[in-house]
Amino acid sequence: MMEIEKVFLKGKFIKRYKRFFVEFLFHQNIYTAHCPNTGSMETCLKEGADILFSSSSNPKRKLLYTFEMIDSGKSWILVNTLMVNKIIEHFFIHKHHLLKDFINRYQYLKREPKIENHKLDFLLYNQLNKNSIDEINQKFFDIENQKPLLIEVKNVTYYNERLDCLQFPDAKTQRGYKHLQLLIQYLKKGYDCMIIFVLSREEGSYFMPAYHIDPQFSKILKEFYKNGGKILPLRLSYRVENLNENQHKVLIDLKKVETLILDFY
Repeated sequence: MMEIEKVFLKGKFIKRYKRFFVEFLFHQNIYTAHCPNTGSMETCLKEGADILFSSSSNPKRKLLYTFEMIDSGKSWILVNTLMVNKIIEHFFIHKHHLLKDFINRYQYLKREPKIENHKLDFLLYNQLNKNSIDEINQKFFDIENQKPLLIEVKNVTYYNERLDCLQFPDAKTQRGYKHLQLLIQYLKKGYDCMIIFVLSREEGSYFMPAYHIDPQFSKILKEFYKNGGKILPLRLSYRVENLNENQHKVLIDLKKVETLILDFY
């Protein structure tokens, strides 16, 4: 289990506006927090819901507070997408049992590897001092278990109540589509590639792509899978503990998601 290295404060959600701003109530006063999530956050936001936010001591920040989590009434939801990669990296480094099959073949982890004009989330590999993906292209293909592994991480917050499932994306994602195109290209070059869908709420009995929101992304995800790409849905589980009347800490673990459905139509 991972303890997030932040102290959280609890407030009440009022509204989101201009995508990156959230108004909330704290001790009978209204404040504005930065919202580090570019998605629609549909099915997450409800006026009056409990939220967890953090405070920064950086004097250069325009907004002191960051919107971190919101309570759906059934589950906490991690809405800060910047935290998701840090959580996955932590569990890679500490060899979580749900990731060890992917970790044990590799010695090194690189954040945000540069691939052509893009950055992906992680690269696992077995050589040091490689600054870009092109420098290690064609290097590892003679030994099967030394193929480099490219990883993209996606934060999943959209809950489809009718189907009782979690889906991605919650808005059309051209960036996500281009990254999948790139991963398919590198699968054909001989790399291993994987997408980790991090289910950031505890509702939903399975995961599937959101065909009704972004059919283009959903279809290319299926193409990625057919070309040998790995798809790994993992669920976050939370324990929120009180430090005192105002401050809270959050502990996180990973849970296995038993069902992945790629075919809908």
